[in-house]
Order: sequence, then structure tokens, then C-alpha cells
Amino acid sequence: MSAERLIKSTLSLIEEIEATVECLVSQREALTSGRLSDIQGLLQNVRHVAVRAQEAERDRHLKAVALAQQLRCDPSAQAIASHLPEDEAASLTSVVKRLDIVVRKLRSELEIYGRLLEESCTLGELLISRWREIGNGFGGPRGGFEVRG
Repeated sequence: MSAERLIKSTLSLIEEIEATVECLVSQREALTSGRLSDIQGLLQNVRHVAVRAQEAERDRHLKAVALAQQLRCDPSAQAIASHLPEDEAASLTSVVKRLDIVVRKLRSELEIYGRLLEESCTLGELLISRWREIGNGFGGPRGGFEVRG
């Protein structure tokens, strides 16, 4: 196992996380602009890229563990880098920094998206409640309007 394979695997993970972020941004834009018809397809896209990102993370983790075992160290990036030649350590450290940045973007986007969904649910519940109140005014216990079939 080489550091190069771990670096390539980490770069692949970064690409998949970036694709996930792009899908989440598209979903958020569709939600905020009211393009509800687009959301179903975007949900499927997010599901697909998220699965690919999980697979890439699993691959990266297995490569990190294998390399750490070979180097007889912990499977953390810092421990692995400390056992590598300087140029490989610098490359690995650089890629790990990029991974950290993209993971922060993903977390931020998930947080924003979660708040939007909560607001949407709250608004939906409010609308349903209001419609029920209006509906009770027509033919409900207080109203005098009935439609019989």
C-alpha cells in the first residue's frame, strides 16, 4: 500500500462530496424559488451522490487503515504523514486540508437545508391548520352550509 493510493482515494472522496454539495445547493435553490417540480429529481440525485460519497469514504478509510498497519501507526492523517517521506507527507497533508474544507461546506449546506425543511414543515402545518379552521366554518359544527349528495 502506498500513500499515493490513499491520496487518490481521498481526492475521489473530495469529488463525491463536492458533487453532493452541488446537489444540495440545487435543491436549496429549487426550494427557495418554488420550483417544487424539480425537487423530486434533485432528491434522487442527492441520494445517488451521497451513496457514492459513502463508498468513496469507505474506500479511503480502508486504504488509510492498510497504510497505517504497514507503517505501524494510527490510521489518522497526521500519524500516517509523520511516517512518510517529506514530499508524500506534504501531498497527503494538502489533500487532507482540502477534504476538511469540503466537509465543512457539506455540513454548512446540510445545516442550511435542514433549517429550510423545518421552516417549510412549519409553514405547511400552519397552512393545514388554517385550512381546517376555514373548512370548519363551512358545514362544521358551527356553520350552516352543508352539501349532501
